[in-house]
Amino acid sequence: KKELKNEKEKKDEKKEKEKASLSKWSEGLSTSKPTESVGLNTTSFDKTKPEPVRFKMWRNNSFFYEYVPYFHRYNLANRKLCLRACTTFNHHSTNPQFVCKEYGSLRQFFMLVRTSHDHKLQCPETWEDIFRLIKLFHYYLVQINDDPDKVAERLKAMVSEIGRKLIEEVGYKQKSDEPSLQSQLRGIAVRMLLWAEDPECIEEMKRLGETDPDSVEPAIRPSVFSYAINHMGKRDLMLERLRKELMKFKEDPKKDPLGTMRQHLIFALCTTRLDDDKTIEKGENKREFGTMEDILAMVHKYEEGNKKPKMGTMTVFSPTDILCAYRGATENLHGFPVALEWFEKCAPSGIDGAADIEELAKEIVGSDEGKKLMELFKQDYILIANLMLECCVGQKQFMKCNQGSSCYAMAVTGPGSTALDTSKLQQRVHNLEVLLKEKGPFHEAMKKSKY
Repeated sequence: KKELKNEKEKKDEKKEKEKASLSKWSEGLSTSKPTESVGLNTTSFDKTKPEPVRFKMWRNNSFFYEYVPYFHRYNLANRKLCLRACTTFNHHSTNPQFVCKEYGSLRQFFMLVRTSHDHKLQCPETWEDIFRLIKLFHYYLVQINDDPDKVAERLKAMVSEIGRKLIEEVGYKQKSDEPSLQSQLRGIAVRMLLWAEDPECIEEMKRLGETDPDSVEPAIRPSVFSYAINHMGKRDLMLERLRKELMKFKEDPKKDPLGTMRQHLIFALCTTRLDDDKTIEKGENKREFGTMEDILAMVHKYEEGNKKPKMGTMTVFSPTDILCAYRGATENLHGFPVALEWFEKCAPSGIDGAADIEELAKEIVGSDEGKKLMELFKQDYILIANLMLECCVGQKQFMKCNQGSSCYAMAVTGPGSTALDTSKLQQRVHNLEVLLKEKGPFHEAMKKSKY
């Protein structure tokens, strides 16, 4: 009995120490010495510029002392590596091949969100990755009826809180001398607030949805157009405007870092959830994601038998246009299974893909600028493949998606490409399939991160 009592006291003492040290960190008062990462010397490296090898493994305590406090100061590449490693969720794995109790947990992920939030991280790419994963959590967790801790509701509240803090920094209106980074942050902030059903943002979308589309600033056009289509009955109006844009058969897809009018319309129309009643009046079957499918067929130039795309048959579409279409199709995950079907059947032919991209780039901007544009198109292909893989849950979706993703990767880098970290993504989709069956772990992780 005495031994059991001593053991219990030791466990309680350990828990109290961990709780106290985490509390100190959150208040910026941490003075404890960090423990060593597995197999790595922690005494002589710059914690703001860690080597990539440091993200291959860590211990729980070292993560909270050596990674979390410096995450907002990493460069973009290291933030991506850290997030990718953390979101394998191997801590929760049931597969002996993946399991690692101190590496990759929900708690670690939400602590990265918390430190990014508290430090007002000015990185649209990182917020995009975080936002995509939170939307995925919500989509699956909201389907579980029992929710005593209101996890799904708290996820939306968390995103709303982050979005409001970003909007407080950049505002809804573009300034004349504003850097592109500020505009991009406004774009992701508005999308967050719109998804979280923030009342102030919705009022702003209603107001802008009634204005001339050309008067809406580029950074928030996709959100304004999407809201107008799905909540203000303006789908046909936006389709008509897209037809006019497609009359410019060629356009430089990279002329505006915030995107072109054509790309914003493509994004917004791919978010369409339900076709309106006019479709039924024409004698066609009502399709839940019919508009999205029409746009994906258009940008891919997909023909089935004698059936051609409904518009844009003479227009040159770039990988950037295709990326915008899939971003719109995955903005809300309800349409992901349909988008995945299109992704699989319209993937580029791997071996000839690079030559096709080079030809396309030269056709759009000419030989002199074609090489530069070709490199940007290659980046778009990798972004498309990553986007679709990151929306997968479970091995069935992953295997289906990985076939198309491999074609995109091979098209730009050749056989044996390592441009996609499919190993960590495969671990993630496997672990998420198990993790998303209950809300308890999310409640605990969010609570400890003060959400």
